Amino acid sequence: SVLFPFLVATLDPSPSVKPNQLILDLYEGMRMAADSLFRNGIKINLLAYDTERSPTEPQHGREVINRLLGTEELRNTDLIVGPIFREELKPVQQFSEERWINMISPVSNQSEYVGKNPYAMLFQPSLETLGARSADVLAARSRNKKCMILYGDNQRDSVMAANFSRRALELGMQVVWMEQFKKETAERIIAILAKPTEYDEFKNPKQFTMKLDSIGSVYVASDNPLVYTKVISSIESRGDSVLIIGSESWLDNPSVDLRKYERLNVMFAAPNYTSYSRAPFQKFRKAYIRTHGSFPQEYMNYTKVGFEFMMIIGRALHDHGVYFQTGLAETGLVPGWLTNGYELSPTRDNRGFPFIYFHRGELIPIE
Repeated sequence: SVLFPFLVATLDPSPSVKPNQLILDLYEGMRMAADSLFRNGIKINLLAYDTERSPTEPQHGREVINRLLGTEELRNTDLIVGPIFREELKPVQQFSEERWINMISPVSNQSEYVGKNPYAMLFQPSLETLGARSADVLAARSRNKKCMILYGDNQRDSVMAANFSRRALELGMQVVWMEQFKKETAERIIAILAKPTEYDEFKNPKQFTMKLDSIGSVYVASDNPLVYTKVISSIESRGDSVLIIGSESWLDNPSVDLRKYERLNVMFAAPNYTSYSRAPFQKFRKAYIRTHGSFPQEYMNYTKVGFEFMMIIGRALHDHGVYFQTGLAETGLVPGWLTNGYELSPTRDNRGFPFIYFHRGELIPIE
C-alpha cells in the first residue's frame, strides 16, 4: 500500500512537469518493477493511496492519513510504502506497531522514520550512516589524517557532520576544523581555504590561511550549492592534494563543470549510483523510452529509484515473506538490479552503498 501525495485532483493530462513530479516518477518506477516481477513469477499487488498533502495544507494531509488508516484494506496490507511528509509519520508508525505491519520509505534518510518501531525501515542510508561511512572512506584513503568538516545550517547537515566527526575520531583521524555555514557566512569558506598569505615573484599565491598540505581531507556535509561550490573552487585554487567527499546530489548542479570533480578526485556518497553501461540499466532505459519517448538526463532519476526499490523489496517479500527484514539481516548485501544493492543495517537502513568518482569522464565506484 503506497501512501504518496499524488494530488490526483490537481493533475491534468498535459505533458508539462507537475508540482509533485518526483512522486509520480517514483511510483512509475515501482509500477515498472511490479510488471517486471510479474513476468518472473512474482505477483505484487501494488495499491496507491493519495494522501493529498500539499506544502500549504499539512492539516488536510493528516486528516486524509487518519481516514486511510481506518479502512479495512489498509488493516490487511502486507507492507506500507511511505508516508513522505514528517507530520504524517506518527499516526502511520502507531498503526504499523499496533497492526504488526512493516513500513518502509524509498527516499527518506531520516532515522526518525524508523524511530523505535521494529516494523519500520529505510531503503536509503540514514544521515547517521552517510556521515559514518564517509569517515570510513576518508580514513582508509587519506595519508594525512587531519581533516575538516564543513556543513550547512540545517538539521540534516548537522547530523551527518556529527556522525562523521564521531567516527573519524574513532578511526584515529584528527578534526582540525569543523564549522557550520549560513547563507550570509558562506564566503568565509574561501577566506579559510583559499585566502593568500604569501605570493611568489610573479604575484601568484604560494601560501594560504589554511597552509598547504596542512590537511588531508574535507568532508562537506551539505547539498547546498552555496557551501560545496565554494569548497570546490577553494581547493582548486590551493592546488594541493586534499581529498573531498560530498553527495551524489551535487552531480545535478548545472553550474559546476563536472571536469572539476575529476581534476580534484572528488568522491561522492552514492546510494543511487547506476552504471549506465550495464545490461540491466540498458533494458530499463529502453522500457522507459517505449512508454515516455525519452529518458531524463538528470543523475537523480526518481523513476529509476522507484524501480530499484520495488525490485529489491518485491524479491525480498517473495523470498522471505511478509517480515522480510529477518531474511535480509541474515543475507547481507542483496545485489541490486540497477544499483550496488541493499544491505540492511542494525539501525534498519541501507549500509551497502558505494562511493563514486570520475575516471576518464565516467563515474565508477571506489574499490
